[in-house]
Formats: sequence, C-alpha cells, structure tokens
Amino acid sequence: MPSKLINYLHNSSKLSNVFDSLERLEKQNFVFKNILGPELATRCKLAKIENGRALVIVDSSAWASKFRYAIPDLLKNLRIQPEFQNLKDIRYQITAQPFHKKNISIKPNAKLSEKNADLLRKTAKKIQNVKLKQGLEKLASNCAI
Repeated sequence: MPSKLINYLHNSSKLSNVFDSLERLEKQNFVFKNILGPELATRCKLAKIENGRALVIVDSSAWASKFRYAIPDLLKNLRIQPEFQNLKDIRYQITAQPFHKKNISIKPNAKLSEKNADLLRKTAKKIQNVKLKQGLEKLASNCAI
C-alpha cells in the first residue's frame, strides 16, 4: 500500500496544487499573525480564505471573545495587504485543542523497503518546498539495508 500511495503522490499534479495552496496559506498566516499581535497570535490561526471570507481557528472561548472584539480593526488592517485586499469578512471557530506542536516519535524498528525509499528520494527531487523536500529525504534515509 505505501508504494502505491507514494507512486500516486509522485505522479500527481493535484499534489503540487495542494502544496502551493499550503504555501500560500502559510504566507497569509504569517501576515495575519503579525497584524493580529503577539497575544492573540499564539491563540488564533488562519485556517482558510474562501470567497472573501476568512476562517480563523481560536483555541478557547475566552480567546474567541477577545478575538471577536479585534475583528473590525483586524479587517481594516488586513485589507491594506495585497494578500487580503478582497477580504470581506472574518469568521471564527473555537477548537478545544491548542496549536502547540506535539512530539511524535517513530518506533526505532520501523524501516522502509529500499523500493519505497527510492520512490521517496525521487519524489523529493521534484518538490520545491524545502521543508517537505528535507522531510522526504529524511524519511527515505530510514530504509532497511
């Protein structure tokens, strides 16, 4: 199954569209958080912008209340930025989970086959996103010899 998935990802133009969208959202999030300010920026994350509406995920109802009051000024300041000039509205959703990255450990005995590692290396060569490319190369280095 993993080799079929890797082959699909390797040959998929849809995947590059997904990565382009993620990269664009990452840049928008950077601008968004800088305008939002340090206090709210750690509690809010721009999830998507669709049809001129931004969806922001807030990690608690208390922070959502503070965010709600910041929306008018935030909207005004975001519209000045080229990435947000067509922004009409900001909505928010509360999630119970904080945005802190969790450490995920891989079992030390988990090894890839040489075939799958080779597919990962080939895929990494075609990826422009540096972080993703490095991640795939690191994963490929974990193959059974």
